[in-house]
Amino acid sequence: MAVLPIVEGRIPFNIPSISKECFTFYKIIGDLTDNTPLICLHGGPGAGHEGDESFWQESLSVDEFWNVIKYFKLERYHILGHSWGAALGAVLASTKLSSGLQRLILCSGLVDVHIANKNFRRLVKELPSDIRDVIVKHDEDQEYDKADYSAALEYFFKKHAYRDEPFPGEHVGRALANFADDETSVFTTAGDKFMTCTGSLRDWTVIPRLSDIEAPTLVIDGEFDYAPVESFFTGIKKVK
Repeated sequence: MAVLPIVEGRIPFNIPSISKECFTFYKIIGDLTDNTPLICLHGGPGAGHEGDESFWQESLSVDEFWNVIKYFKLERYHILGHSWGAALGAVLASTKLSSGLQRLILCSGLVDVHIANKNFRRLVKELPSDIRDVIVKHDEDQEYDKADYSAALEYFFKKHAYRDEPFPGEHVGRALANFADDETSVFTTAGDKFMTCTGSLRDWTVIPRLSDIEAPTLVIDGEFDYAPVESFFTGIKKVK
């Protein structure tokens, strides 16, 4: 079996609102010139980065993506997005700049924050009472550093986020460590409450823009996922 080359690097990314130099990290597996590349957008958003509400907006991620496309001079590409990356993928696919997009894959994606909040609260309500009560109490009191709260969240995530053993596994564990190193971004975008988004994305939705997506789209959803994706199926023209 041939070993694919892997290249990592950073792309300069100019953000007019801040003075310091910024970059986008990338990893290329294979050769961009061989076939139409698949661009993978991770969840988060912004794991391991800093910012405030005015900084961490949808527009930042959109501008960053088009900067990558321009840097590599990509005329044709596919997008695979997971979680927030799927939400961003849907946004990108709905824009007039997306003529180069050939296929879109949305995995466990966010469609609308208010719908996700409602479903989150439903799933917490269905937990065993001792687990549920701990999450509700500490969420209301904003006590996020308690051992019983951490244990209750782990129970929830084992059920609805990562069901493999051991938890959290190598790759998910690395992402969680990223968040632990710098919680600024996740608290800025999602807020500090567990069951309700109160951050800069608190009113975010892509639903009104789904009808503008022209690329054939594959939606992947897990049985136990906590973000409902039904609107992808009702809003996108070519979807399965």
